[in-house]
Amino acid sequence: MKDFLVFEGISKSFGDVEVIKDLNLSIEQGEVFSLLGPSGCGKTTLLRICGGFEEPDAGRVLLNGRDILSLPSHKRPVNTVFQNYALFPHMTVSENITFGLKVSRRGMSAGEIRKELDRALDLIQMKDYAGSRPAELSGGQKQRVAIARAVINKPQLLLLDEPLAALDLKLRQKMLLELDQIHDEVGITFLFVTHDQGEAMSLSDRIAVMNMGRIEQVGTPSQVYESPKSSFSAAFIGDTNFFDCRVHSLSEDGQYSLLDIDGLPPARCYNDQKHQAGEHINLSLRPEKIRISRTRPSENEGLNVFRGVVEEKSYLGAFSKYWVRCGEWLIVVLDAHRHFLLDRNPPEWEDEVWLSWHQDDGFMLLKYREQDEALLTNPDDKFARMEQDTQPGMLVDQDGDEA
Repeated sequence: MKDFLVFEGISKSFGDVEVIKDLNLSIEQGEVFSLLGPSGCGKTTLLRICGGFEEPDAGRVLLNGRDILSLPSHKRPVNTVFQNYALFPHMTVSENITFGLKVSRRGMSAGEIRKELDRALDLIQMKDYAGSRPAELSGGQKQRVAIARAVINKPQLLLLDEPLAALDLKLRQKMLLELDQIHDEVGITFLFVTHDQGEAMSLSDRIAVMNMGRIEQVGTPSQVYESPKSSFSAAFIGDTNFFDCRVHSLSEDGQYSLLDIDGLPPARCYNDQKHQAGEHINLSLRPEKIRISRTRPSENEGLNVFRGVVEEKSYLGAFSKYWVRCGEWLIVVLDAHRHFLLDRNPPEWEDEVWLSWHQDDGFMLLKYREQDEALLTNPDDKFARMEQDTQPGMLVDQDGDEA
């Protein structure tokens, strides 16, 4: 597949704040591509530049080989689905969906417009609501109408700006499936902006992880999750454990390294970055890769084993989350409930436990920043926030900022 949408050297500042910094990115035709990152990382600004709602300070945006920056937004073969739906409240569902066709002056007859409308209503399964107004619709129905209005014009590119943010969890999950089905039906390239890792992982063909105006990593959901290139990618997508290590020695074939970790037994790990003995590395280990048990696991050449004490536990339905103290390290573990939990005797607070993980499951990071550890949630962090939030005289909004 060829590069269909290309951002070349895009930079954008608002006043003294540089929001996007010399960004380069290529997206293939027909794929669902997500821009994933925290608030303020530049993802929405990049989307707005593509849609014609902002102008970059430098760079080009090529769509199918043509620079579209000189075109006004209504002349670009691009449509946008906004977070707040942006439906006309005085129009019916049918009128909202066909609005673009009627104002585009394509010379379509009333019969042709009706045929396109029927296809769109079938696509979003809302024929019975054709005469309803937005105030009579649920949030999910409004979002479907907004999507139908965007795709009926047959744009080359569909921009989706956090379209599911206003929906509750169950409805978001349902809409993700519907978005995937709509994409399969229409085949349009989707550029999807979100800060929700679950949305990006479940919907996307590829993901660009953004941080502070730059791209940290691009890859398929499994590539980004299983082999994060940086501490930011590892900590922002899902959860992880970071270990400072030094390579003690290598296996005869150099494929595995024996790592020294202060206060823990030596651990063996796949040497994917080809480090040499004596080199310092930073290791990422996902919590679900670690097994927790009351008894020591049986000897296994590929297994690393640590002993610790449960400091905190959180029951989350499908799994339990543990924070286990092993020397100076607080290690987070996710234990999936594969069997009926009430028949088991799972570890509890202050229990001595054994942690084990396979030598192939850790990942050596190319780039590590200590400040990225702030993205991890540990029990001390939760208690510190609770204490801060209840200080006398301080009002805190839902984002944790002082009001």
